[in-house]
Amino acid sequence: MKLKQLVAIIGLGLMGATAQAGAIQKWRFQDDSIDFILREKAGGGYDLVSTGPAQIGDIFVSVFEMPTASALPLSGGPGKSLIPPGMELTGVSVIQLVTDNPGSNPLWSFAPYTGGMNSILALAGHPGVVGGYAGGGAMAAMWLNSTTNGTDPSITDRNLILDAADPIYGTTTNCTSLADCLKEASLGTLFQVDGMWGVDPTDRADPDNSWIAFIANPLDPIPTYGDVAGGDADTKFASFTARLSNLYNIVEPVLFKHKITGNHCVGAGYGMADGCVQVTVSGSILGGTGLENGAIARDDIDASKLVPEPATLALLGMGLMGLGLLRRRQG
Repeated sequence: MKLKQLVAIIGLGLMGATAQAGAIQKWRFQDDSIDFILREKAGGGYDLVSTGPAQIGDIFVSVFEMPTASALPLSGGPGKSLIPPGMELTGVSVIQLVTDNPGSNPLWSFAPYTGGMNSILALAGHPGVVGGYAGGGAMAAMWLNSTTNGTDPSITDRNLILDAADPIYGTTTNCTSLADCLKEASLGTLFQVDGMWGVDPTDRADPDNSWIAFIANPLDPIPTYGDVAGGDADTKFASFTARLSNLYNIVEPVLFKHKITGNHCVGAGYGMADGCVQVTVSGSILGGTGLENGAIARDDIDASKLVPEPATLALLGMGLMGLGLLRRRQG
């Protein structure tokens, strides 16, 4: 039996004993993130881009660490951390620019990368991939992994540090290249995958899905990559919103919510223009001054989704611990 199947069985078994029928939690995520721009070469492979204007087909790759991931009851009361002790929640976003509208705001729109997220993750040189069909429509994925190896950049599965205000690394990071950052962000147990369904847009496509970006100040000139790369970490160059489908979730089903109000959409589903989606994201593109690993920008993201309550990964962490003990005994 595969690991994720065992985890799901253990997690559902533990939570089944305390489940509250009809109760809903809001999972909320806030990140530290850095952004790379890739452009496909005519003969294969990719170039890292750091100057010039955006071009249709450019691939925006974000590597992020979630210092805050909380489960908040919609009914009120205190929230609970989704990150078990001794672990961190990290991830990768891969999106492709498909529309450039000079003189309008939103200025840019994005879709899943035509080459698939897995082809970008392969640059990390390890098998941290999103499974099968989701690899084609995936735009963001997260993994739970260990922080027990400290901050030594020579050790695999180190604590990924991307905070521009970190007291040790300052405006730089402890991942040293695109490949290194991708590797550190995609180790561990797959937590969730979000995006737009598949290669065929008629296959479970949701017309409410979108990923669009706006100039922060519509009166400003359109920023180039060089403008962003040279900007301070607290300077906002653009804002963006994403309305996505959940392609994989570690244990619980993901409910539909209204993309504007955030209210639970009862009876909503894929393929309906009903204003309801599973995952909402909003964020800002910030300057990349100080980055030394090929990244040109930082993000400030707030994302959320609704799941049945209770949905705490403290229980899931117990399941993962049990699997570790079982493996040692079998070895």
